[in-house]
Amino acid sequence: KNKSLMSTKEENAIVLFYQYVEPPWTEEEHAQKLKWLIALAREKRITGRGRVACEGVNCTLTGRTSDIKEFCKNMREEESCFLETDFKITEGLSRGQVFKALTLRKTNELVGYGLFGEVTPSLKNSKARHVDAIEFHEIMKRPDACVIDVRNAFETEIGRMVPPDDGAEFIDPKMRNSHEFPRWLALPETQKKLNAKSTILMYCTGGIRCERASALLDTLASSQEEKKTQNSSCVQCSNAMISQALTTHTSADIVMVKGGIERYLRAFPDGGFWKGANYLFDRRLEQWPKTKTENDDQPLGVCALCNTPCSQYRGRFLCTAPACADAKVPVIVCSTCRPKANPNNLCCTLCRNGYHGARNAPRPELSKKNDTKRKRASELRQDHASTQFLFIGNIPLATSQYFLLQALDCEQEKQQIQVYWLADRTTCLFYGSAVLDTGNPSVAATILRNANKPIILNGRVLRLGFYRANRPPDAFYSTAPTPPIHPLTVVGSPISDSPADSAISTKKSRRA
Repeated sequence: KNKSLMSTKEENAIVLFYQYVEPPWTEEEHAQKLKWLIALAREKRITGRGRVACEGVNCTLTGRTSDIKEFCKNMREEESCFLETDFKITEGLSRGQVFKALTLRKTNELVGYGLFGEVTPSLKNSKARHVDAIEFHEIMKRPDACVIDVRNAFETEIGRMVPPDDGAEFIDPKMRNSHEFPRWLALPETQKKLNAKSTILMYCTGGIRCERASALLDTLASSQEEKKTQNSSCVQCSNAMISQALTTHTSADIVMVKGGIERYLRAFPDGGFWKGANYLFDRRLEQWPKTKTENDDQPLGVCALCNTPCSQYRGRFLCTAPACADAKVPVIVCSTCRPKANPNNLCCTLCRNGYHGARNAPRPELSKKNDTKRKRASELRQDHASTQFLFIGNIPLATSQYFLLQALDCEQEKQQIQVYWLADRTTCLFYGSAVLDTGNPSVAATILRNANKPIILNGRVLRLGFYRANRPPDAFYSTAPTPPIHPLTVVGSPISDSPADSAISTKKSRRA
């Protein structure tokens, strides 16, 4: 099986993706999602590793290109929370770059900020916004902006953004691990830098670390402002400087690049403002701009033993200094020094420079506001009782609105029901999912109650649930009588923009 999986370079691919879920899954749902994801990956012969928490999923997986695409398609079909997931697929992996086994771990957090539970910053209420790589690049030219590298110091050491001299200020938190970020963000000196800027940019490898980091920036500000309002004497406490600083940057525009460095380097094959290598947590090890190699530019990192410029982490050498005892920080050792290197006597750049960072700084105090309290997900989902939108998955490709509504036993209400056939954002083709606008929450509730017994359409059991957006899809859908079988049928695609056009295109394609 492994030989067939890794037979040729062209057959293999890697996919990176993450998806946060709000409200979070219950413990029971958490266990079910993990079990389902493992079963699906094994069915598609997928290998790799990932983290599954109550707050969502974060994975790096490898396999045959066709199996990877089918895996992503099935995730969208079977779980509505993955409809908007950005699956970053890279094809052409070599045999040695494919993971040998599948390891999906049940964890408390997707990123180890230590912010799980009642103090988890809400993504839904965050003011931070996503922009594409082109816009992110342009904002880095502005002197009123700053750009924060949300990754660990050992990653930044071999590659980072280098804005123009008259552009954004680059800020490196110099973290040994993600646990230090909340402490670093709350430091008065950090806030002083942020307060001087009108736009705060953030980036990381694929985007997941920026999600909580940007939400934390909002939450810290509102939390400290609330405490200052409730107790005017807080100016006398040791956190006075932090409290004052945190309440002044709330008007700043917080921006992160969609898809992280991965998407940025695809948009800028020459690297743009990126210098060096992008550290990867998979068997590719590093990512370089498409038109560059490690020999084109001077490496940003240096060997820990001889200070020779080097940007490769090889040999699994770790820092043995007390400051990194629990962090497992990789150390660069060049090819010349590797044979003679003593793995028990190596120090990372931070330790060699005597830098302690924010690891001993106090953790920021976050108020347990009503929005961020971790109620049971089942309680929060009671709010869906007022929605009229349903998500339907596992729909046969050969069907129609008539047969779908007939299977759902809602023919009497068909005049007021609108079916939105959902389409893949890349191919603009139907992949077995739809959103149903029932026009009335009571109709939606009735359909779901009827779904207690299996609803079968053309031999397939339909999967039903409330549509989390509580509104019609914004793009990549068709309202034609039948699902889209040609890219022209999709509203929001580069070609078509109206439901009327989609219906016409469907008829033409069927005649063809």
